[in-house]
Amino acid sequence: MASVSRLPRSADSKVKNLFFFQKRCIYIACIFLIVSKIKKKVAIHLWDTTTLRRLGKITNADFKTNVYHLRFSPASNFLYCILRGKEDNTLFAFHMMNSKDPVIRISLPKDKIFGMHFNDVVDMSGQRVDEFVVYGENGAYHCYTRKQATTRLEPKPDANKDSIGEYVVEMQPIDMKPMKKKENAFHCGYFLPNTDGFYVLGGDSGYLYLCSQNQAIMSYAAHSKYLAAISSHPCGFITAGGDGLWKLWEMTNLSRGVLQQSQQSFGESYNFAKQTPRTTFRKLKASLRVKLEDKFQMPKYKIGGGAHACVYNRSKEQLIIGTNECDIVVIEKFSDKVLSLFFFFFFFLID
Repeated sequence: MASVSRLPRSADSKVKNLFFFQKRCIYIACIFLIVSKIKKKVAIHLWDTTTLRRLGKITNADFKTNVYHLRFSPASNFLYCILRGKEDNTLFAFHMMNSKDPVIRISLPKDKIFGMHFNDVVDMSGQRVDEFVVYGENGAYHCYTRKQATTRLEPKPDANKDSIGEYVVEMQPIDMKPMKKKENAFHCGYFLPNTDGFYVLGGDSGYLYLCSQNQAIMSYAAHSKYLAAISSHPCGFITAGGDGLWKLWEMTNLSRGVLQQSQQSFGESYNFAKQTPRTTFRKLKASLRVKLEDKFQMPKYKIGGGAHACVYNRSKEQLIIGTNECDIVVIEKFSDKVLSLFFFFFFFLID
């Protein structure tokens, strides 16, 4: 059963986000503050939704364009944001205990950025603080935020300006050559829990890509049109696409141990595409499969268009899908669908 509510056509979801920070729900709004008739200043305002009080604001002299993406890191105490300019994009990170100056400021490729996603569990070796992926037009990038060694010499004044203070971001483009397929854009990403750093990317072609660090490992034909959004689910994760379908994916036996055996055999000269055994490819291919799928487009209620975003509400067992026509589709009793599928297969097997 699905219930439908319609948003006003003027609603703008690009500048408002809801996140959890230190067990408090904080509402973040990027707004323009009119300082004078000839000067505008961008600020990030932090609100506590339980008290509806403003906790403070973040602004910086380098905030000269709109803030398009905001994310609290689940591993560190940083707030990341991306500013999109006419010529380039800039990634900032602020420490929430001292948000006056950014701890990170790096330049990103000038292609349009669609978002970023963070790993909940980070390998802390090598002074790593955060692991995340940035995706958009013409590619995606795997990133580590690393704390620089205290013994490191101070950079010269003309050194790389992307390094501020004691933190630096190491960014590598994701190698798509083994997939033998070029994507025009990546619309979404999601780190798979309890898999030692595996994550998936949703491509403009509708394909789902399994990745590890800066390497695309496996591709899956997920949707017939662009793969717009990915959401977590207790059984795995959910994808929603431009073809009007949502799919529940199940994960089984997925860990980096499958790849580490091959990497240890060949050492630093290991080439994933050429030297990975076929048995390993088969294990990876079977590690993700579609468990359940259905349509969310409803012509009866004039609900059409493709997906723009989706989220699974665990407490109410609802799948909420936002379309690119500003409609919201709520799929009620989502867990009942999964359980009914389980019992169907169970009774089929015992018969």
